[in-house]
Amino acid sequence: MTLDTRVNLISTDAIEIRAYEDLIARPNFVCDVNPTKVALVRVLNEYHFGDSVRCGLTSCHQPHHHGYLIETDDGHETNIGNDCGRTHFGENLVTQVRLHRGREELRQQQALLATTIARKPEILARIRELRERRNGADWLVRARRQLKDAVGTAVIVELQNRAKRGDLAVVEERQRSSQQIADILAANPSLRRQEVEFEQVTQGYLHDVGFINSYPELQLNDLQNKMHELTSLDFSRLSVPKRLEWVKWINGIDREFEEVEDKLAEAIRFIDPSNFNLLAYLPKRDAERRKAIARRDRRWRVPKLET
Repeated sequence: MTLDTRVNLISTDAIEIRAYEDLIARPNFVCDVNPTKVALVRVLNEYHFGDSVRCGLTSCHQPHHHGYLIETDDGHETNIGNDCGRTHFGENLVTQVRLHRGREELRQQQALLATTIARKPEILARIRELRERRNGADWLVRARRQLKDAVGTAVIVELQNRAKRGDLAVVEERQRSSQQIADILAANPSLRRQEVEFEQVTQGYLHDVGFINSYPELQLNDLQNKMHELTSLDFSRLSVPKRLEWVKWINGIDREFEEVEDKLAEAIRFIDPSNFNLLAYLPKRDAERRKAIARRDRRWRVPKLET
């Protein structure tokens, strides 16, 4: 019978276990170890086999799926099941398993670091492309500044606040004519004149305003700085929390690029006459609103897409 001993592999550079045959092929491996005559030195690797395999301890030899390749103090190696290993080697096994997993985690992290450093030219090139492309991050810096110069601070502040709230409807308050007021009061005698003097008219709805509070150029700067810092890192000298922090950052690099792409695309969609026509109505104070409308009517110099 052929055993299905394929595994979810947890390996080291030196030892790879994909099947039971990999264990018995090792030069120092023995199938019968008396746990009363040897001491556990270390766990060399861990395995999860599809079919059960025999434990190498003479006092056990029971089948198991989850076990360890271990080294004993007489220089031999054998395999033990997770449960029987705890029975015979107690807390020492728990300790050695923890140490092995720590070594394996560090090895995987160092491999991830090496892979990411190898990608450094590619990553830096993409950062440069996102900055310098037509309507890229460099353009967005200029466009944001041009927008503020064109529409004024009051409009920008209100636009930023609306983006945070998700408030996209632009409503203008208009004074009704004397005839309109008279008609309303005639139809509704209980109302007072000051209650109907003004009406709320929806001018339209803004779209893609989130870019005003996003700064993809800063994300790109951070990516570039951290890539340079990454080159000089020695993971083995870092604390576990610091290593995990870097691993999380490395695993998020591609996601950062996607976010930058999304923010640039949103900014491009915002550059739309329908949006610009509405911006003049945003200031809350009448004087600022009149000033903004006057600017708009003089054909304010809002940002344009690069072609």
